[in-house]
Amino acid sequence: MADQALWTNEAEVTAFIDLRDAIAALERGLTDEAAGSAVDMAKTHATFGRGDTLNAIGATMVAQGILGIKVSDLSLGVEVLRMRTRQWRR
Repeated sequence: MADQALWTNEAEVTAFIDLRDAIAALERGLTDEAAGSAVDMAKTHATFGRGDTLNAIGATMVAQGILGIKVSDLSLGVEVLRMRTRQWRR
């Protein structure tokens, strides 16, 4: 999937990956973070309407060639996960 974006939602992600794969990915991400080759962004949000909240979180795993962001507005039931894989130039 080099240099392509994947648009999905939470239900598709949970159907796509099993718990063992999720744990392995988390362990790899934390190992990369400890080595300085993965960085997460602080969760951010914007409040709008009558108390609705738009949330965004994300991370980069440079060693794995992956970056991702999740944007959600749970009051409207909208969630988008975008991941992109590519080779970074160093």
